[in-house]
Amino acid sequence: MIYLNLFIQFFKVGLFGFGGGLAMLPLIYQTINQVVPMAEDAFANLVGIAQATPGPIAINAATYAGFSASGVLGGIVATLGVALPAFILTSIAASHMDRIRPYLTLVRPATIGLIAAATVIVAKGALTSPFAIAACLISVILMAKTKISPIYIILASGVLGALIIGGIM
Repeated sequence: MIYLNLFIQFFKVGLFGFGGGLAMLPLIYQTINQVVPMAEDAFANLVGIAQATPGPIAINAATYAGFSASGVLGGIVATLGVALPAFILTSIAASHMDRIRPYLTLVRPATIGLIAAATVIVAKGALTSPFAIAACLISVILMAKTKISPIYIILASGVLGALIIGGIM
């Protein structure tokens, strides 16, 4: 029964989560808490892992949540649930693109709101120490003022986090 619940819940995420992975985070957070309760700091860790690993954040988050709820099969079921709606909707939309293009402009403002909500959720769980706040501010400044690749910022943050948490620094 857990597998059917995982599939249905993440199918809904995939079906109603417009705007990409970051915009889907509030919906993913609600869904995860319906399947397996997760604190905000644990969700912030999930987002960090999903962002740092290759692939779409929604797929990675669903896989992680499904695995947390019910092992490897749970991860597979949740991943299929979140990916299947996109496959179906993209196939349908591609054949009707000229007719639906005007409506897509209505999705942009909602997407911005969902990304802002995701930012608040992740910030509440992630910005819990002076090191985390400093890393956030430095990352924002580096992204705004330099041409440093986000990949290097993520890698440097991971190394510093390992050093700080590992007690090396």
